[in-house]
Amino acid sequence: MKNVKRTMMAAAISLVTAQVFAETDNVRLVVSSYKDSLTSEYGSVSQSSATNDVCVNTPALDAQWCVNGEIAKGNGHVVQSSVGQRTLDTRVVELESYGYSASFIAEKLRETGQFDEVVVDVPVTHSYSFTQTQPIKTFQDRYFGDSSEFPSGSNVYGAADLIGTPSGDNVDVLVLDSSFYDTDDVVYHPGSGRSFVTASGETPNDDYRPRDTTGCDGHGLSVAGIVGGTIDNGKGGDGVTNAVNIHPIRVMTCGEGYLSDVSRALLWADDGDGTLFSGDTSEASPYEGKVGIINISLSGYTGSPDSGDDAVTGCPIYMQEAINALKAKGWGITVGAGNNYGAQANEYSPANCEGVITVGALESSGDKASFSNAGDVTVAAHGVSMITSCGENDDNYCTVSGTSMASPLVAGIMAMVKQHTNADMTDIEVMLKATASKSNFGTECETMGCGEGLVDAKALLEAVMQQEDGELNTISFALNEGDECDVTWFVENFGQAVKLCELYSVKFMGGIDLDDTTYKLISVPKGQDLSTEENQTMIGEYESAKVVLRDIDAESFDYGVKMCSAGECGDVFEISTVDALPENKPVQCD
Repeated sequence: MKNVKRTMMAAAISLVTAQVFAETDNVRLVVSSYKDSLTSEYGSVSQSSATNDVCVNTPALDAQWCVNGEIAKGNGHVVQSSVGQRTLDTRVVELESYGYSASFIAEKLRETGQFDEVVVDVPVTHSYSFTQTQPIKTFQDRYFGDSSEFPSGSNVYGAADLIGTPSGDNVDVLVLDSSFYDTDDVVYHPGSGRSFVTASGETPNDDYRPRDTTGCDGHGLSVAGIVGGTIDNGKGGDGVTNAVNIHPIRVMTCGEGYLSDVSRALLWADDGDGTLFSGDTSEASPYEGKVGIINISLSGYTGSPDSGDDAVTGCPIYMQEAINALKAKGWGITVGAGNNYGAQANEYSPANCEGVITVGALESSGDKASFSNAGDVTVAAHGVSMITSCGENDDNYCTVSGTSMASPLVAGIMAMVKQHTNADMTDIEVMLKATASKSNFGTECETMGCGEGLVDAKALLEAVMQQEDGELNTISFALNEGDECDVTWFVENFGQAVKLCELYSVKFMGGIDLDDTTYKLISVPKGQDLSTEENQTMIGEYESAKVVLRDIDAESFDYGVKMCSAGECGDVFEISTVDALPENKPVQCD
């Protein structure tokens, strides 16, 4: 293949300015309100069906901006449910600007108090660089190799060796992106492609391919290739795993779009029946896959509570609610931190949404890549000069850089572990952070923040397998951790003084300490539900993941651990107490 060098940096993200006057004739807003559905023997219905518009005057009093009253608080359409529930009703509206900015109009509509949120629809894009090249398989060693040899390596090779030939069902991976081309190297799941782009008059449909527009760069194809490009096909550009069903979901056109269309795709994946926003028309077929992993390699500026912006800041509620619904069903969601050269990741969405795995990018040295956003990041992975497919032709490969590529690397690793273990996504995400390492971080990561560390696929797989086997969180007799001669000597010389036979070794998460994390040890009467707070008695809260305790009663109680950070605690993980039962007491203690 002809080795043609060409490098491109996509346009930076458009920022919503605070100025009053706009340059376009129309503005695009997202309006959301919570609705409390009421239960009856016929199902649940909304509180009313009023349709009066909600309007505000322009400052000059010569025109009005109006929003359909169905979206206002307390109004809306029928909500089908067997029980009463609080739902979010969202609608995208386009209004004539009359010379005013979108942020100004959104503020005026918010001031009516009729809506829970009115925000400017966030422009999103990807920003990355690529160079067309002849693939060289050893390039992949930098990110697939062991971090002891390659400072930014995530040890994908090590995990693959542990797995061997994958067996069982593939994991569904949804790639929300733009510019998907059909190639032999990246094989999409049959019948899986969709588009949720609504700009320029498009309607959601089943055609994921680029529109008839020149200059599209194949970003979605490249991202999909990092996750699941064909391995060992003689061309290079291996993906992390081929035990996946890749779903190409177009939410941008040639790298530009709106955050609301990303949310539409998330709602589609959650509902499965094509339900999107209020007033939407959709020709997209329902989602027919299983719960899996979603990768979103794009970002848009929304600001944060600390950024000083006047507009509503942070993750919009229409995005957060869609993510919450997916997380409740067991989905994993990876997103790029953004490529704004060290900007704070929490000022860009969806990186600033709760429940996502926000991925920063590292260079080959193991330090932060210059372009990567930082700060409130979950984990980091290699993101510079990664080999992947990049164009319409089967032999088009590029070296590609960006958090856009670091994120699917992590998504692929999570899919690999999920496919082999079928573990709960909550367990995988906890272990992802617990097994990440900061040992190769340089000054940039140490000062700016690159999350919990570099992702380690092999360590993650081993930890999840331990969790599934009940070996990750354990309570055992402390003396059983030494060899027989040491135990005998300690008991004979110090046993009476410190009652060594009554000490128990407690390990949380394999004894791996997490930054800014404490461990709450709880007990419940034997056989009762660990997750029910009424059953729980807290034994203690510890900063270390490995402690030695007395007064453990494995015959009468079950034990669990909650990991807590910044005042919030996660779900309860069960602790194996088999090695703390009387029959496993050291023989020296009889």
